[in-house]
Amino acid sequence: MKKIGEATEVANTKKRVYLELPSKTFSIKNDPFSPRTGDKINTRMIHDIDRDEIKKVKVLNIPFDDFWNLYDKKVGKDGIEKKWESLTNKDRIAVMDYLPRYILSTPDKMFRKHPKTFLNNKSWNDEIIGKPIFKPVYGDLLRDPRWQRKKSEILQRDDFTCQLCADTETELQVHHKKYTGLKPWEYDDKELITLCITCHKKIS
Repeated sequence: MKKIGEATEVANTKKRVYLELPSKTFSIKNDPFSPRTGDKINTRMIHDIDRDEIKKVKVLNIPFDDFWNLYDKKVGKDGIEKKWESLTNKDRIAVMDYLPRYILSTPDKMFRKHPKTFLNNKSWNDEIIGKPIFKPVYGDLLRDPRWQRKKSEILQRDDFTCQLCADTETELQVHHKKYTGLKPWEYDDKELITLCITCHKKIS
């Protein structure tokens, strides 16, 4: 064991890292994590970090439940969720863009591929053959889980209040200030505003 400055380096034989901080006593004020406000504590402590216990947290750009609910053939969920998490962000976006057309071509779920097979074979790259493909209408896009999540975020941001008349009782909707051909959930938050149904009709 050898000292380097004020830190102490210890042989890392058990995959543990030890760090000794310089001794210093101070008073904690307004610290919510302190057992008692004003307690005296000594910062000379040993931090013991077991690297085997540290878990990496992977944040997905599109949650698994969005895919699961839209695909709507709910079999073998556990293995499918792991596969979804292993996809790249780009692939997850491609899947969600492809699914509305694929679902239209397979209205009977019996003929829809097993979701794990769909993901393992990267079927979102396949051509859809047979039934004519229709471009989803705007109402279909508003039922997309990505818009539902975005809508919820805007309503919360605006405190569930109409931004024109301050109404909180009437049905609330999220209005796009302008349309540039993007999908409803692709607009920046600043282009979206919460309105009551009455105000929404007046400006639409």
